[in-house]
Amino acid sequence: MHSREIWQSRKAFGIVNTFHDLAIRALNRVLLLKVLMAVKIEGNDLWSDAHDGRYRFDFLDNRTVRELATHSEYQISDDFLTEALSNSDQCYGIFDGRVLASYGWCSEKPTRIDPPTLRLNFSNEYAYVYKLFTHPDYRGRRLVAIGLSRALHAYLRRGFQGLVAVVESNNFSSRKAMRRVGFQDVGKIYLGKLFGCYIVYSDQGCIQHRFELKPADPTGTGVSQTRTSPVMFANRPRGRNIYEPSTKAGGAR
Repeated sequence: MHSREIWQSRKAFGIVNTFHDLAIRALNRVLLLKVLMAVKIEGNDLWSDAHDGRYRFDFLDNRTVRELATHSEYQISDDFLTEALSNSDQCYGIFDGRVLASYGWCSEKPTRIDPPTLRLNFSNEYAYVYKLFTHPDYRGRRLVAIGLSRALHAYLRRGFQGLVAVVESNNFSSRKAMRRVGFQDVGKIYLGKLFGCYIVYSDQGCIQHRFELKPADPTGTGVSQTRTSPVMFANRPRGRNIYEPSTKAGGAR
């Protein structure tokens, strides 16, 4: 991070958050360390998403999503799209006429995170939202917040209790957008990697809301073709804290 970026971060998010970001970045130069903030929103937390009426909101069909993937500015890779669609995930978009101004992905199933050898499990009473994006021409208009609010409406109508997400602790822009909608922090997941082993600690808030990281098939095919790193769950009872992924077919996804 350059000095200008540091100054802009300090101005936007405060000196404490800026130092937190710098510390996380510095540590990740030598080892993997993430602090994931688990958040949720339910119907009674809903934010009023007043806008000027120019936008249209809808889930994108597969043909439309595949077409968008051909445009690099939307940052949808072929590998990501193949896995998302195979998981039956859906893309919720905000359109300005025929232009997709903003989008976010929603999943009802366990979903891989970064690093991709881990997947996030969550309560089936909620839908999980991830990969939020706004086209550069539409940034600064709070479209992420508006889109999250509309997606929540859609999933409440489907019978879900609300939406959940995980956000890296130093991703202050996304955390701010989610707080604006009404997302509330429910817990933290600490993730590190040492000597080839992932170390995961989930606090009581995450445990109560069924947020859990588990090993995932790194290929995204449902068949384990390579051996992944073992995972140590630091707050699991002794004797159940190491998971060695199987090398046989039928691995987790």
